[in-house]
Amino acid sequence: MCRNDGTPLSAADFAGVKNYVVLHGSWGMPVAHNFEGKVVETGLAGATVCDYRNYCHGRFIYTSNHLKDSAVVLLVSPREKTSPAGRRCSCLPRRSSRS
Repeated sequence: MCRNDGTPLSAADFAGVKNYVVLHGSWGMPVAHNFEGKVVETGLAGATVCDYRNYCHGRFIYTSNHLKDSAVVLLVSPREKTSPAGRRCSCLPRRSSRS
């Protein structure tokens, strides 16, 4: 896993995450639900699974109100890299402006 700029992430980067938002396209749906199950069932954090096309219908509000303790996992297949899902990475905040 890495940041939007390609910088690798370490375990310490996830220490404060209390909620994951897992965005997926058609091919990423099984992975998204598997990730959500692992995170929730181990008690690490909460997780919300959403098709990236539905994220703009208001689901982004929770994330924008909880930037300090939320992380967005964007699952993009090679076929979707040039689609709106692939370009959505550049629209997500890199860090909380409230930290």
